[in-house]
Amino acid sequence: MMKRARKYLSVSLGYTLVELLLAIAIAGLITGPALMFFISNYTTYFKETNKMDVQQVARAGMDIIVTNMRKAKQSSIQVYKNTINSDTAYKLELVIEGPTNKRYTYYLDGTNLLQKEEEQQPSGNWGEKASNQLMYNVTEFKAVKNASLITVTVKVKIDGINGYEMELKNSHKIRKAKNKILN
Repeated sequence: MMKRARKYLSVSLGYTLVELLLAIAIAGLITGPALMFFISNYTTYFKETNKMDVQQVARAGMDIIVTNMRKAKQSSIQVYKNTINSDTAYKLELVIEGPTNKRYTYYLDGTNLLQKEEEQQPSGNWGEKASNQLMYNVTEFKAVKNASLITVTVKVKIDGINGYEMELKNSHKIRKAKNKILN
């Protein structure tokens, strides 16, 4: 009977504890670096996607400002500058004439660049319609008017950890109104 038990144990197809521990260690050596590689790529993907989102919003916001400056009555484009304790705040204001005249004001509120839209009432007064967030993570908004040239500069914080900022700058030349010649 003892011989039969020894024969059965020696032919057994199971794994020993040492073999299982060795297999787990080898699997850990292979999957550990692979897992770290995937985690690293995963976090990089989301960081870069966030950067692209902020850049896209900033570019779209600047496009809206420039488009409205081109549509505006040229004489209505005004830049206001207010300095308090070495902090300078800028406001850009313009009027787009049409079936309903609209006045747009762009200004920085904290880290948000806002666009205030007003519609002219039949009485001639301006009634506030809406204030929209145009851009976020804005560190600087500047509008400068020199003679017939208006330069709008916006700095946007892209990556707060590394301190990466993007600067968007656009200049708009104000054209003088031409007299119409009637035949």
